[in-house]
Amino acid sequence: MKDPYSAGGICRELQQALRERTPELACLYALEKAAAGCAGATEELLQIIVDLITAALNRPGNISCRLKLGEKVFTGGACAAAGATFRADIAARGRKVGFLQAFCSRAEPLTPAEQHLIRMAASWTGNTLETRQTAPLSSEGENRLAQIVHSNPIATFVIDARHRTTHWNRACENLTGVQAADVIGTDMHWKAFYAEEKPVLADLMVDQVPEQAIIEHYGGKAYRSVIMDGAYEVEYFFPDLGPRGRWVYFTASPLKNMHGEVIGAIETLQDVTQRKEAEEDLRCELAGLEQELKGRFRFESIIGKSSCMQKMYALLKNLADTDTTVLIRGESGTGKELVAKALHYSGDRAARPMVTVNCSALTESLLESELFGHVKGAFTGALKDKVGRFELAEGGTILLDEIGDIPPGMQVKLLRILQEKEFERVGESSPRKADVRVLAATNRNLTELVRAGAFREDLYYRLKVVEVIIPPLRERLDDMPLLLDYFISLFNEKYKRTIRRVSKEVIDIFMKHAWPGNVRELEHALEHAFILCHGSIIIPAHLPIELLETPSNGAPAQAPSRSPTAGNVVSALRQAGWNKAKAARLLGVSRPTLYRLIHSYALQEKPEQV
Repeated sequence: MKDPYSAGGICRELQQALRERTPELACLYALEKAAAGCAGATEELLQIIVDLITAALNRPGNISCRLKLGEKVFTGGACAAAGATFRADIAARGRKVGFLQAFCSRAEPLTPAEQHLIRMAASWTGNTLETRQTAPLSSEGENRLAQIVHSNPIATFVIDARHRTTHWNRACENLTGVQAADVIGTDMHWKAFYAEEKPVLADLMVDQVPEQAIIEHYGGKAYRSVIMDGAYEVEYFFPDLGPRGRWVYFTASPLKNMHGEVIGAIETLQDVTQRKEAEEDLRCELAGLEQELKGRFRFESIIGKSSCMQKMYALLKNLADTDTTVLIRGESGTGKELVAKALHYSGDRAARPMVTVNCSALTESLLESELFGHVKGAFTGALKDKVGRFELAEGGTILLDEIGDIPPGMQVKLLRILQEKEFERVGESSPRKADVRVLAATNRNLTELVRAGAFREDLYYRLKVVEVIIPPLRERLDDMPLLLDYFISLFNEKYKRTIRRVSKEVIDIFMKHAWPGNVRELEHALEHAFILCHGSIIIPAHLPIELLETPSNGAPAQAPSRSPTAGNVVSALRQAGWNKAKAARLLGVSRPTLYRLIHSYALQEKPEQV
């Protein structure tokens, strides 16, 4: 009996084992050679694997093989019917991705060596797929990706799963000033954008950072792309990019393998500095124009663009730097106190006090003490000296509101201070000088009061050195859009709302309403609507009930038998030079009715000039 442990025995066993593994080794060699020959075509390689396994099993006509990977199936060989089968799973990254299976035509099982060949081929296939999927730069997409990146006129770079730069095209070199040779194969691409190490958007894609964290990383300027799934877009200023910093629009998208695993990221960059600077210049220009328009349509806190308001603005500007006594007339709610404040705060006395006195709220004795002050013991209850409003307003302005209601006895004393610029405290005989500008306001017709003997004529002319008449709201409905914008902005801030506008129906109601309370009534109506409105648009249901019950803003002088046509209205407006008061008289309608007709016919201002 031969000794199995002798040198000759061991050699014979090795020779036998080598003969048994020859098909396996030959197949492995052929597979490696095939993989090298079709580096850019995975499907072609999978078909070669099936064909090589079929040939290595060496059972012509009696064997066939099948490789299934996902939904794709590759077959080799042919046999009429399957008698015996053997299957080995294909795994990549620890997950089953398919299988390799052999079929025999006779019920003759595969030998252990043949089964080992199947298992070896399945294992080799899994390892090869894993290598190709995790290293996209050496996979079938290598050439295609390289062509896309390097032929792209837009700056583009690619990083892998380890944040190493794999592609950095010429446009990227030109934009950042960093050469490809300095970053390829490293994770130093951040140096192109920052003075210190910070992740770029591609890094966040590889790390699969949550959306909110990406947005916060760029100060709220990042947003999810609507074009590419999983990609993000940002417009951001990099102060360290270039000598003066640059605005860059960039987008990054993760690169994934066939199983949806992130294996890298691609990022594109565009220099938008010129556009951003142009936008900033335009924004400044628009802001300047907006301020100019506001100046045109506002005087201090008074709002209006209608011709009557423009005339009033011109008068107020002329009066601002004078000490002239001014009589301010207007209906209740038109803003007489606003006009008085505008005169004071736009003039030379703006740094000094402005004092307001309501002349109708006090009796004659109390009003005298309130205006001029009193000394201790001047009357019962005068326990100490009191400084009057004229003294409090020294160097500034005093507004005598509701001057038409001032008692006759006070009219004489007020006339003295206007003439002599001096007054006496109640209970005091020595006069005091008064360096005060006097403004007076009333909603009453002082001319009629003078005729009736209720108001001194000499005081009237002393007060009416210059008269400012504030038009009622119904006569300046052109200003309604400006007033609505102002009050909507005011109440949005006050009530923390986001109401955008009023509905067309509400505008129709506003244009037809008489507005007896003028701008103050409009303000209160909108505040009422803000309390009730919980959406973004004010509708009629949000308005006070009295506005809904008032059908008209004043009856016409004589109602015409038939409403004027659009042509009649345009003809009258042209004939009157677009003076609405004259046009209303030509048409035989009231001015509010003319405004309604212009609104209903959607007539533009001076259409022949548009």
